[in-house]
Amino acid sequence: MLQFTRIQSPMTVEVFKSGLARYNVQSVQFTVLLNTETHGAPRKFRRHCPKHDYLSIQCRSSAAAMSDPADVIPSADDDDEDYPGRVLPSTKRVVVIGAGPSGLLSALYLARRGYNVEVHEKEPAPGVNAEVGQRQHNYPIVLSSRSLLAFRELTLETSVFGPDAPKLLGMYDMTTGKLEPSGDPTDLNTQTVLVDRQTLVRELASEVKRLYPSKVRLHYDSRLLDVDISGQEAVLASSGATAGVALTASRTAGNGVSLSASCQRPASEAEAAASTASIAATLGIPEWDKAAIEAALGGTSLGGAATPSGAQSRTVNYDLLVGADGVDSDVRGAMVSVRPKLRDFEVQTPSWDDAVFKSFKDLSFTSPDAAERLLPGISAHQPRQYLYCLQSEGSGKIELWMPEPGVVNGILIQGSSSSWSAEALRQSLATYSAALPTAWVHGIVAQTSQESQIVGKSSAPQTMGKTIQASRFHGPKMVLVGDAGHGMTNETRQGLNAAVETVRLLNVVLKISGENLARCGNVLTEVRAEDAHCVQMIEQMQRVQRPGIRYPDALFAFSGWLSSCIWRAAAVMVSVLHILAPKMFRPGWVKESLGDCRKGYNEVLKVLTRFAAAPILAFLATVAVILKEPLTALIRAASA
Repeated sequence: MLQFTRIQSPMTVEVFKSGLARYNVQSVQFTVLLNTETHGAPRKFRRHCPKHDYLSIQCRSSAAAMSDPADVIPSADDDDEDYPGRVLPSTKRVVVIGAGPSGLLSALYLARRGYNVEVHEKEPAPGVNAEVGQRQHNYPIVLSSRSLLAFRELTLETSVFGPDAPKLLGMYDMTTGKLEPSGDPTDLNTQTVLVDRQTLVRELASEVKRLYPSKVRLHYDSRLLDVDISGQEAVLASSGATAGVALTASRTAGNGVSLSASCQRPASEAEAAASTASIAATLGIPEWDKAAIEAALGGTSLGGAATPSGAQSRTVNYDLLVGADGVDSDVRGAMVSVRPKLRDFEVQTPSWDDAVFKSFKDLSFTSPDAAERLLPGISAHQPRQYLYCLQSEGSGKIELWMPEPGVVNGILIQGSSSSWSAEALRQSLATYSAALPTAWVHGIVAQTSQESQIVGKSSAPQTMGKTIQASRFHGPKMVLVGDAGHGMTNETRQGLNAAVETVRLLNVVLKISGENLARCGNVLTEVRAEDAHCVQMIEQMQRVQRPGIRYPDALFAFSGWLSSCIWRAAAVMVSVLHILAPKMFRPGWVKESLGDCRKGYNEVLKVLTRFAAAPILAFLATVAVILKEPLTALIRAASA
């Protein structure tokens, strides 16, 4: 059971009261139930958050002891009812932008609540066209119990959930041969699963079609151009049709200088690298790079200002617009660019990862001996049991996983300034301490080099992500879920897990608010923002010293340095306590806690700062003792 924290808004209280008053409820408890079943028996996972202003539910009937709001509301679907798949009829339309894991899970939950759902994705349908399907590179995803709860609640039939689904046992550092264990595969609260993004998206899309063929419509190759917030209309066009769409944005700099940009989208993604955008103003950006142009304009969104230029577009009415379209969210861009500005809505990018990656696949072991030379015992490993990491002498990194017996897929990570020429890649791969099989080197170079002629493999490298912090996750009849509202890099591998928690929380907010689409977003922000920002802070603590992390200014860089100090201090304290009580204090407790669905991210951060307090105070006390005499002498000399 996840208790909401900081319930302060009178409007929020009224929303919940109005939703429950007709069911003879005297007062309201802000309680989210994350229910599941273990061996057929209901089991409730409870997560304790900081104690703030909690209210409690009390009913005049015998149901007073029930803590599940859906047990009080007869018409609401319930996670632990006998018929979890039933659909409540509704005429309301929800438009979801983005058909990634967050968007598809949002669609499943919304359809389960009875809404008519339209999902629009700018990329092609998964598996339809291998050539254009590689515009986004594949990469491994670690799903913790936070995400697996959604698969259990929705009764999804996928390869990542079920008694026969392989569990992730750990991550191998192939340089040292050391295994970093993952969660307990037998414990529903801590188990983890390894899956690649393309497989996950493909299976979720299949489940949408299987479970709700009449409630959910999937539209691929459909890009959001604009949003009429007041009229609740979304303007969309096919991604191919948006070739030539003009994007404009402007801002006034602090010195009064007006900057503006007008960009012409390339005719196709394949031509984007060679295409030159029309830039009105000297922004120093020679080619089409929407993110860079937006950064040069101080974060002004280009997406919200898109205007069709001969492209066929269509308008869709919505009762709720869900932005699940990632860190470069067009929905968030529309919220930023709307005039008059949305009150208290700000978006900042505290940091980003300068590294980029490309994916490769279908490598195989030429012989058992070659496999054993790479990592002793690897030939006996089962698919998706382990993630394998290799580090080069420089900043390069390779991550490998086995999707099938004897087959290896992976990603090659390099700095943004590194060359992707075939010769440069061969030289870089030779610097890895774990000697790669010659056939693998040839395969990686053939699939990732800029000279590659393999279909769909000559696309530009993909960034490792950036931190996006939105001050709130909602606008008028609009909500942001996942990276659209709280984007993360891949350092802690919590980005998707945090996103799924937000999706699940939106489902419960809709349930307890009586399907109030006008105000559910405000409640979602109030009960989710703190926890989402906490996991971003934990990620910043862990990755601040890694090469390639960039900050927009000195203030954010200083904040990152302070975060690293807290992380180091906590690590020192845990190491000392581990020596004194090894069973109670483990060095990997942060990773274990992040993967535990019973613990809120804010709870993990609170414990982390408590561990750091003692070493930091000891350090400051030592500095004070050392500087006491020099400072005293200096003060005496100044007063003499």
